Amino acid sequence: MGKIVFSLVLLLVLSLCTKHYVFERLIQNHFVFDPLVLRKLIKEAVDSVPDTQIDPTYTPQAIKFKSDGWYKLPDSDGGPVLERPGGILEDRFTAIAKSLQEYYGKKHISNADHDFYSPVANQEKWLYVIVASAVGQVIMLHCSLTEYIIIFGTPLGTTGHSGRYSMDVFDYIISGDHLTYAAGDLHATRHAPGEMTVLPRGESIIYQSAPHTYMVEYGRGFPGVLSAIFYPLLSALFQTLDFYTFAKQMYIVGSMVVNELIYNNKI
Repeated sequence: MGKIVFSLVLLLVLSLCTKHYVFERLIQNHFVFDPLVLRKLIKEAVDSVPDTQIDPTYTPQAIKFKSDGWYKLPDSDGGPVLERPGGILEDRFTAIAKSLQEYYGKKHISNADHDFYSPVANQEKWLYVIVASAVGQVIMLHCSLTEYIIIFGTPLGTTGHSGRYSMDVFDYIISGDHLTYAAGDLHATRHAPGEMTVLPRGESIIYQSAPHTYMVEYGRGFPGVLSAIFYPLLSALFQTLDFYTFAKQMYIVGSMVVNELIYNNKI
């Protein structure tokens, strides 16, 4: 009985410390990124690649092969193939990654030199992710024990529960259409490319992303970032049985965390 009481008290103390940012105050020098600076950099990168070629009904994705030029894919709902002279998604990803690396340095931002037009490179770097019933794919730009930055999205669209975290989560919309609502909201809030959404620690929302909706996600908090590892583990164990993707995620995340600890002295 004594061990149970001690465990409950310890859990309560940890929860209160997390809620009131006690750990963040103790290790505040280890936080590198500023959510407002990220919003500015990402919005500038999105605005630098204007989306003037999207039909109001369809949102096809074009992929550029270096040798063959452009070719077109049908929209996810089976609509007609449309012209698109540029890879807007790919150009925005590239602009964002390079902008973040220029500002924060190569030591903190990975994959700034990633070729988003290369199917082979994309298969190597992008990973499936299932979080609270929402399905998408991610590429890691930064991960430490206190912060992470990813590009998350899906060409098919998804909807689900956000999850409830012991960290703050900031999403910066790159493309598509992103809707959110919290319990009690009778109308959803629409977030357009270039806008930022905030999910404070301890809260949750329901969201819906249209096809080809992508966003940069910044998670900030300790030990919230560390605890987020349980989501892909639970997904592999009880939903997908995709232990290959889980192992790949752990390898990439572990490599980034160790690199930050050893070479950058960052928790």
